[in-house]
Amino acid sequence: MTAPAERRDLRRWAALAVALTVLAGAALRLVFVGHDPLGLGARFAAVRHAHSHLGYYLFLFPAAWLALRAAGGWVPGVRLAAAYGAVSLLAAAAFTVQGYGAVSIAASTAVGAVWAAEAVRRWRRFGDWRDASPVALALGLCLVVPIALMTRRDPPLAAHLARSFLTLLLLGALLPAWLGKGRWPAWAWLAATALAAFGGGFEWAPGRLVGYGACAVGLWQAVADAPLSHVARALWRATALGFAGYALGLPSAGHGASLAGVHFIALGPVAVQALLVRPGRPVSPLLWPYLATVGLMCAALLAGDLPWVPGSGLLATRVAAWSGVACAALLVAQLARRP
Repeated sequence: MTAPAERRDLRRWAALAVALTVLAGAALRLVFVGHDPLGLGARFAAVRHAHSHLGYYLFLFPAAWLALRAAGGWVPGVRLAAAYGAVSLLAAAAFTVQGYGAVSIAASTAVGAVWAAEAVRRWRRFGDWRDASPVALALGLCLVVPIALMTRRDPPLAAHLARSFLTLLLLGALLPAWLGKGRWPAWAWLAATALAAFGGGFEWAPGRLVGYGACAVGLWQAVADAPLSHVARALWRATALGFAGYALGLPSAGHGASLAGVHFIALGPVAVQALLVRPGRPVSPLLWPYLATVGLMCAALLAGDLPWVPGSGLLATRVAAWSGVACAALLVAQLARRP
């Protein structure tokens, strides 16, 4: 298959995944404010797992593969991509129905096998920060079994390991792929992302400070060199500033900050770069209200961690819910208008 056809195939998977993910997220947010027309409240945890896994499996990774393919790097072929998409959808459906059960674990294992194949195919001698990506991916996969073993034996430890795992994927494996060549050597970026992952995951302030502070600097420098649209560049700059704030614990370094950060990266710069702003095509007028709802939703998620603001939790929950619904509607409307 030709490169443009491969990119089109990956883009379709990514568009389908992000549409399903944001719609599921919007439905989950509505449960928090007492609107549950789909009856998700009884299966809230299972649907939340489906939402998060689908976002990583079938949106964030294909978005990285799109950028790698454009740069001439390795991506799954059309048959492997189709199989990967199918098992990712199967995993999401199984999580929704049974939570962590035999089918969801088997499908997730197949997804992990594709990630392992990517790590092997892209593994090479350290150069710039892109060469840290397969190592970070391999390190992240090494955490899967401990997380599974600790989920029942020691749930708090499993939660810390899961946060570290997701951060390793996001910052170590995916970020260099999205942005291309960076100024940092691979070993330095790998060290920074490991500190960020375990410092943030285990709430170790010195590791979080050094790790996220270094990631903020590395990201800012990479954005300056990357061939990005003005919109994507501004959003990545905002992400770098967010890393700096998180390193300092401003305004908090709690779960709300982590949740806001992941949603902003996925729905902001990654969605814009991979799906919403394409070279040579006009920008949809819906892009600006969409980005406004993304910002509002992430601000509300962050505000939930501000206990000194009276009533902030309840107000933030309502704002996050309704801005999330608007965000989902505007994103799906944009995707529907783009072939």
